[in-house]
Amino acid sequence: MSWWVGVDLDGDGDEPVDDDHRNVTYNVSKLLRLVLPHKDGLWGYAGAPASEAGGIFAKAAVELAALPTEVVAPLEPSNGWGSRTSAVEDLRWLAEACASAPKGNVYVH
Repeated sequence: MSWWVGVDLDGDGDEPVDDDHRNVTYNVSKLLRLVLPHKDGLWGYAGAPASEAGGIFAKAAVELAALPTEVVAPLEPSNGWGSRTSAVEDLRWLAEACASAPKGNVYVH
């Protein structure tokens, strides 16, 4: 299972109008909750203004990349679908998407 994420440019909460979205595996949800301030992890940012969420995603990417292996390893999926590396890449991608469309809203579906 996974989320489709991106930035909704027309503000209707539907799929991103520019068709620029990314698939993020649920398997990294524990890693994302470790560094995202919202208690619901990525879901907590659905509909958030991109102008606000972009900085949160950028900071979370830096924090996740810097965490010690002994903290991260137990949270990485054992099935190999997703990892700290993929979660950092997803957070960086989201930060960049938000920066490129600051008037949009985060799309998580």
